[in-house]
Amino acid sequence: MKVSKVQIHPITIRFSESFETSYGPQSEQKSVLIKLETDEGITGWGEAAPLEEFTGENQDKVVRIFKEKLSGEVLNENPLNIRHILQKMGKIEDYNSAKSAVDSALHDILGKKLRQPVYRVIGGLCREKIPLCEVFGIEPPERLIQKAVACVENGIKALKIKIGTDPVADALRIKLVRDALKGIELRADANGGYTLKRALDAVKRMEKYDLAYMEQPIPPGDLEALIKLKESTSIQIAVDESLYTFADAIEIVENEAADVFIIKLIKCGGIFNAKLITEIAEEANIPCVLVSPFETCVGLAANLHVALSSPSVKLPCELTMNTTYLDKYAEGLRTEKGFMLPPEEPGLGIKVHLK
Repeated sequence: MKVSKVQIHPITIRFSESFETSYGPQSEQKSVLIKLETDEGITGWGEAAPLEEFTGENQDKVVRIFKEKLSGEVLNENPLNIRHILQKMGKIEDYNSAKSAVDSALHDILGKKLRQPVYRVIGGLCREKIPLCEVFGIEPPERLIQKAVACVENGIKALKIKIGTDPVADALRIKLVRDALKGIELRADANGGYTLKRALDAVKRMEKYDLAYMEQPIPPGDLEALIKLKESTSIQIAVDESLYTFADAIEIVENEAADVFIIKLIKCGGIFNAKLITEIAEEANIPCVLVSPFETCVGLAANLHVALSSPSVKLPCELTMNTTYLDKYAEGLRTEKGFMLPPEEPGLGIKVHLK
């Protein structure tokens, strides 16, 4: 079997409302779907959903790197030789969301070739379904509470509130949500928006509100500050922007710098590398959360297969669908009362619809 053709499909996902974080507001996501065709008629899909703040990519850069380099690394290769192809792509610096798309498409082909869902060929099921967490941007408390209550009534198991601009205002929003929803798992995510001083202030203000964890309170790159923050609070600290690679995971574990790992395939480069990180976490007894940011069912499915097959993924994952936008590009994933169920079809288990 050989890859005979690479198709590149830029897409734009428009949100029903603006979504704001400490990076600023976002009203659409410009991504790229790729399709790998083989000489045996088996095809594989992948998605690059670049977030410039995380990966340094945008849609134009992803399209260009596919046309200039990545397509050439895949064409005429046996798609079942996933590790070999990833090694070839590894010689190209950066572009992790683009590499993630290739990785997902290769795994999609592998699953279809073996007539098995991807989770069965990367470890098998570790759980029958994945509990879901819904994420809310920085928005007025009244609207936030209304939406949070509605999600919980629909079966969502956890909520994450974006913070990172003002510790006082952020703590107030956390308090109001906690008062409205006493028993729900509640998380806060600063996206690196605080200085260490402000982060210390924020965790002190929020310790009374029973947070499951605070995610990336300070910018990445200052391990000593992260350790100091972790040692200064009873709130568990999760890392997202500080965790990209296998080496990052080892450094964080060795320095006891975090309590929770946030894994995005667009950061680490795909399913293969994400599985390596979950295995480090398993050895260190660190729970992991898979996050699919603004992706269609294509990218979302790849994250889901990692979550289903990894023992260290013990917490609700941010894999919610059709909340901020309606996915018109792909389908096939199933939810049930706040859980996402394993795909039943071979490969990623999704169907893509493009004009």
